[in-house]
Amino acid sequence: MEEFSAEGRWWLPGHHGEGVPGSFSFQGGDATLTVYRPLSQPDYGQAASSSSRQVVYPVVHGRTNAGEDITLFAVHGVELPWRGTDTKSTFLVEGGASGRQLEADAFAVIAFELDYLPLWLNVPSLIDGHDFNALVVDLKTHVLAEVTLAAAEVELRTRMSGRWSPHVDLHQTTSIHVQLDQTLSYANALQRYIRPIQDLLTLCVDRPVTLSRLVGFAPGDGDRDPAASIFFMNAEPEPTREPSLSDMVGMGSKNLLWAGDSPMSTSDLLGRWFAAYDELRPALVPLLGRHYSSSMYAEHELISTVSAAEALHNQLKSFESKQVSKSEHAHRVEAVLGAAAATGVDQGILDWARRVLAVANRKPLKEVVADLLDAAGDVGRAIVEAEPDFCANIVSLRVPVAHGNARSQRRLSYAQQYRHAQSLRWVLRCILVGELLGDHPEAQRRVMAKESFRFDVRRLADPEGWD
Repeated sequence: MEEFSAEGRWWLPGHHGEGVPGSFSFQGGDATLTVYRPLSQPDYGQAASSSSRQVVYPVVHGRTNAGEDITLFAVHGVELPWRGTDTKSTFLVEGGASGRQLEADAFAVIAFELDYLPLWLNVPSLIDGHDFNALVVDLKTHVLAEVTLAAAEVELRTRMSGRWSPHVDLHQTTSIHVQLDQTLSYANALQRYIRPIQDLLTLCVDRPVTLSRLVGFAPGDGDRDPAASIFFMNAEPEPTREPSLSDMVGMGSKNLLWAGDSPMSTSDLLGRWFAAYDELRPALVPLLGRHYSSSMYAEHELISTVSAAEALHNQLKSFESKQVSKSEHAHRVEAVLGAAAATGVDQGILDWARRVLAVANRKPLKEVVADLLDAAGDVGRAIVEAEPDFCANIVSLRVPVAHGNARSQRRLSYAQQYRHAQSLRWVLRCILVGELLGDHPEAQRRVMAKESFRFDVRRLADPEGWD
């Protein structure tokens, strides 16, 4: 989403003739509105003695000096009283839409673009340039994939956009179009439909995937109504470079799945992803977090990846997260407490021990990592062959980060911390892609074929990594 700032006049819905001067800025992921008189209409009789007040305006309308309409959502801050001279008040704005004045944060249709989407979909060009004397441009909208969800219809489309006058300026756009059964706020649409697809591409290519454009249509809008360009506060970093085909198939590529070599249709793939997303999300949040932040040190990378490993192990039914069955664990707890009580241990200590032992049935991290390596098949075996102590190393690396001043028996250099985190990421991505495809051997084959994976494993075996 492009940053911008604008001077203009601003008012609450229904008070168009009472607009106040001010400026809006959407820069660096922050959105602020500054006005020089109160947006609300104060009681002038009490204005001189009135104090500032905390306000939240669900909707604020504006029109820039250039004539562009803007709607702001969830405008909140401290409004200063009007004392007969300009009074500057600055508000935080959670989101908004340019190009329209909307009555509410409620959309019936949303459409969005992701920078990696055309490459990931392997979209064919709509321009035929084989004839040296002419270019043939296909102006139809093509639906590349579609999926019906519980409360929406999702279509992946590509078409030519641009203008014919005063000169021809055309470019191909690929977007995702979501027709909602019921209106949603932009934030809810973001979480339910945009983020899952953004996470899917991020998981596959293992690179930051940027939401480059988001538009919405209000209920009752027709084909000729302009789209509202939505913006919102976010911490999403700007892309460092343009996506490249080498990110899909190059020597350094970490991409595990795209339309160019997918064993199933994109429509089926999306259907399976949306069906599994809520279950996988606890693991995806820490695993993909590195791609939604501007930078990470080795410790951040490691602890987030280990958190993702624990979450994935806990979420997937193919793993047993308990050491023994619930009934067997209850029997163990009673056996320990009974023996302690027989020796005269104080009741307060017994109560404390019961609380501690009752939740002590989870598998230790070393066994969790071992289960994940085993589930990754050849991928896990290649990692263990390169570093036989991989599971123990992960535990040693996590202890000082997760438990403050606790000391581990062995310390890894920052380089090896990073390599262990990268190797574990390969394991988690392999399992997740296997779940998505319903074919774990195929996912393992894809990882093993990656030169970037073999490079990481070779570096993992480097004995110079220990402090």
